[in-house]
Amino acid sequence: MRIEQIVRNGKSNINNKGNNNVRVEFEKKFKKLIDNNGRLYYFAEIIERKRYSLDNILENNEKSKELKLFVDYLREIVNKEDRLKLNKYFRNNFRNLSEYEEKKEIEYFRQNIIDIDDYDIFFNNVKAYAYILRNNGMTTSQIRNVYSDVLRINNSIDLKKLRPKFAYIAGKNSKAVVKNFMDLLDYIVKSMNDEDGCEQVKSFKNFLEAIVAYMKYFGDKN
Repeated sequence: MRIEQIVRNGKSNINNKGNNNVRVEFEKKFKKLIDNNGRLYYFAEIIERKRYSLDNILENNEKSKELKLFVDYLREIVNKEDRLKLNKYFRNNFRNLSEYEEKKEIEYFRQNIIDIDDYDIFFNNVKAYAYILRNNGMTTSQIRNVYSDVLRINNSIDLKKLRPKFAYIAGKNSKAVVKNFMDLLDYIVKSMNDEDGCEQVKSFKNFLEAIVAYMKYFGDKN
C-alpha cells in the first residue's frame, strides 16, 4: 500500500481496510511501542530529514524488540520505493502520538522524581520527555530561568516558594507543552516532604539538569 494513497486518497490498504482503520492501527501499534519503553525519539531521523533508512534505524536500535516489531509493521504497509513518503505520513500522525507520550512521561515523573528508584529507567524517561519538550517549542532558556533559582535552594520549603513563578511562566506562554511542564514542576514541589526536603531537592535538581542536557543532545539552540 502506498503511503501517498493512504494520505491523499484514503484508499483501502493491503488488507482492504479504509484510511481511518490504517490510522487507528498505526496509532495502536505506536502506543504499544511507547508503553513498552519505545520512544518517539527513535524516529527523529524520519521526522526531521528528507532522506532516511528504516534499516539504519533498526541497525542503530537493534536491541529494542519493540522497535523492531514496529518497523516490521511499517514494512508491511510500505513498499520499498515508497519509504521516503513515510515522512509525510509520520508528520500527519505524530501530534496525537506525541501528546500521548507526553502524558505518559508526566505521569511517570509525578510518581518518581522525588523518590528515584532506578536511575537508568529515570534517565531514559528524561530523554524521551526532553525530546517532546524540544519538538513542541520549549527552550532550554525557559528551563534555565527556573533552574537558576532552584540551584540556590537547598530545602523544600524555599523551593515551594517558587510555585507562583511556575504559574507565572505557564500563564504568559501560549504553548501547551510549557504549561504542562510548569504544572509538573508545581506538582512535584507541592508533593515534597519538608522533613526529607534536602534529598528531594537534589533529585529535583537532577531532573532539571538532565532535561537541559538531553534537549541540547537533540539540538536545542537556546
